[in-house]
Amino acid sequence: MEKALFNILSNTSGVTDLVSTRIYPERADQQEVNPYITYGRVSTSPQDTKTGFVVASGVSKLDEVIADVDSWHKNEIDAKAIALAVRTALDRKAAGTYGGETLDSIQYTGERTFFDDEARMYRHSQEFKFRMKP
Repeated sequence: MEKALFNILSNTSGVTDLVSTRIYPERADQQEVNPYITYGRVSTSPQDTKTGFVVASGVSKLDEVIADVDSWHKNEIDAKAIALAVRTALDRKAAGTYGGETLDSIQYTGERTFFDDEARMYRHSQEFKFRMKP
Protein backbone atom coordinates (compact mmCIF):
# COMPACT_ATOMS: atom_id res chain seq x y z
CA MET A 1 0.00 0.00 0.00
CA GLU A 2 2.82 2.39 0.86
CA LYS A 3 4.39 2.34 -2.61
CA ALA A 4 1.02 2.84 -4.32
CA LEU A 5 0.03 5.68 -1.99
CA PHE A 6 3.35 7.48 -2.48
CA ASN A 7 3.20 6.95 -6.25
CA ILE A 8 -0.29 8.42 -6.54
CA LEU A 9 0.36 11.43 -4.30
CA SER A 10 3.76 12.28 -5.77
CA ASN A 11 2.34 12.13 -9.31
CA THR A 12 -0.72 14.31 -8.63
CA SER A 13 -0.05 17.96 -9.43
CA GLY A 14 -2.85 19.12 -7.11
CA VAL A 15 -0.84 17.63 -4.24
CA THR A 16 2.69 18.46 -5.35
CA ASP A 17 1.70 22.06 -6.11
CA LEU A 18 1.04 22.40 -2.36
CA VAL A 19 3.77 20.27 -0.75
CA SER A 20 6.34 19.75 -3.53
CA THR A 21 8.13 16.44 -2.85
CA ARG A 22 7.63 16.55 0.94
CA ILE A 23 5.66 13.29 1.26
CA TYR A 24 7.02 10.93 3.94
CA PRO A 25 6.28 7.49 5.40
CA GLU A 26 5.30 7.63 9.09
CA ARG A 27 6.94 10.94 10.07
CA ALA A 28 8.96 13.89 8.86
CA ASP A 29 12.22 15.15 10.32
CA GLN A 30 11.68 17.73 13.08
CA GLN A 31 13.44 20.38 11.01
CA GLU A 32 11.34 19.68 7.90
CA VAL A 33 10.03 22.72 6.10
CA ASN A 34 6.25 22.86 6.14
CA PRO A 35 3.88 22.06 4.59
CA TYR A 36 4.26 18.33 4.17
CA ILE A 37 2.38 15.01 4.19
CA THR A 38 3.02 11.90 6.26
CA TYR A 39 1.35 8.53 5.82
CA GLY A 40 1.28 5.13 7.45
CA ARG A 41 -0.43 1.77 7.61
CA VAL A 42 -2.88 1.33 10.49
CA SER A 43 -4.04 -2.25 9.87
CA THR A 44 -4.34 -5.04 7.32
CA SER A 45 -7.24 -7.50 7.05
CA PRO A 46 -7.37 -10.42 4.59
CA GLN A 47 -10.64 -10.69 2.67
CA ASP A 48 -11.57 -14.37 2.41
CA THR A 49 -14.66 -14.63 0.21
CA LYS A 50 -16.63 -17.29 -1.61
CA THR A 51 -16.00 -15.63 -4.97
CA GLY A 52 -12.58 -17.08 -5.65
CA PHE A 53 -10.33 -14.59 -3.88
CA VAL A 54 -8.49 -17.37 -2.00
CA VAL A 55 -5.72 -19.31 -3.72
CA ALA A 56 -5.14 -23.06 -3.22
CA SER A 57 -2.69 -22.44 -0.37
CA GLY A 58 -5.48 -20.71 1.58
CA VAL A 59 -3.91 -17.26 1.36
CA SER A 60 -6.28 -14.40 0.62
CA LYS A 61 -5.82 -12.81 -2.78
CA LEU A 62 -7.28 -9.50 -1.57
CA ASP A 63 -6.39 -7.47 1.53
CA GLU A 64 -8.02 -4.40 3.02
CA VAL A 65 -5.41 -2.00 4.33
CA ILE A 66 -6.37 0.98 6.47
CA ALA A 67 -3.98 3.91 6.16
CA ASP A 68 -3.76 7.38 7.67
CA VAL A 69 -2.60 10.32 5.56
CA ASP A 70 -1.73 13.46 7.52
CA SER A 71 -1.49 16.92 5.98
CA TRP A 72 0.68 19.30 8.05
CA HIS A 73 0.76 23.10 7.90
CA LYS A 74 1.22 26.04 10.28
CA ASN A 75 -2.14 27.37 9.08
CA GLU A 76 -5.34 25.36 9.61
CA ILE A 77 -6.98 26.47 6.35
CA ASP A 78 -3.91 25.49 4.34
CA ALA A 79 -3.72 22.10 6.10
CA LYS A 80 -7.33 21.49 5.05
CA ALA A 81 -6.53 22.54 1.46
CA ILE A 82 -3.75 19.95 1.32
CA ALA A 83 -6.11 17.35 2.77
CA LEU A 84 -8.69 18.13 0.10
CA ALA A 85 -6.04 17.63 -2.61
CA VAL A 86 -5.07 14.31 -0.99
CA ARG A 87 -8.70 13.16 -0.86
CA THR A 88 -9.23 14.16 -4.49
CA ALA A 89 -6.12 12.20 -5.52
CA LEU A 90 -6.96 9.02 -3.59
CA ASP A 91 -10.71 8.60 -3.09
CA ARG A 92 -12.25 6.16 -5.60
CA LYS A 93 -8.96 5.92 -7.53
CA ALA A 94 -9.32 3.63 -10.53
CA ALA A 95 -8.12 0.05 -10.12
CA GLY A 96 -4.64 -0.47 -11.48
CA THR A 97 -0.98 -0.84 -10.66
CA TYR A 98 0.70 2.09 -8.90
CA GLY A 99 4.31 1.99 -7.76
CA GLY A 100 4.37 -1.74 -8.51
CA GLU A 101 1.38 -2.54 -6.27
CA THR A 102 -2.00 -3.68 -7.60
CA LEU A 103 -5.01 -1.81 -6.23
CA ASP A 104 -8.65 -2.82 -6.54
CA SER A 105 -9.95 0.42 -4.98
CA ILE A 106 -9.34 3.18 -2.46
CA GLN A 107 -12.13 4.54 -0.28
CA TYR A 108 -12.03 7.65 1.91
CA THR A 109 -13.48 6.72 5.33
CA GLY A 110 -13.12 9.84 7.51
CA GLU A 111 -10.96 12.63 8.86
CA ARG A 112 -10.12 14.75 11.87
CA THR A 113 -8.08 17.89 12.59
CA PHE A 114 -5.61 18.40 15.42
CA PHE A 115 -3.22 21.06 16.58
CA ASP A 116 0.11 19.45 17.43
CA ASP A 117 1.57 21.49 20.31
CA GLU A 118 5.06 20.04 19.94
CA ALA A 119 5.31 20.72 16.21
CA ARG A 120 3.24 23.93 16.49
CA MET A 121 1.36 22.85 13.38
CA TYR A 122 -2.12 21.77 12.33
CA ARG A 123 -2.45 18.12 11.34
CA HIS A 124 -5.39 17.19 9.18
CA SER A 125 -5.58 13.39 9.42
CA GLN A 126 -7.56 11.34 6.90
CA GLU A 127 -8.25 7.62 6.82
CA PHE A 128 -8.45 5.56 3.63
CA LYS A 129 -9.28 1.90 2.97
CA PHE A 130 -7.14 0.30 0.25
CA ARG A 131 -8.34 -2.97 -1.30
CA MET A 132 -5.34 -4.61 -2.90
CA LYS A 133 -3.62 -7.82 -3.88
CA PRO A 134 -1.01 -8.87 -1.28
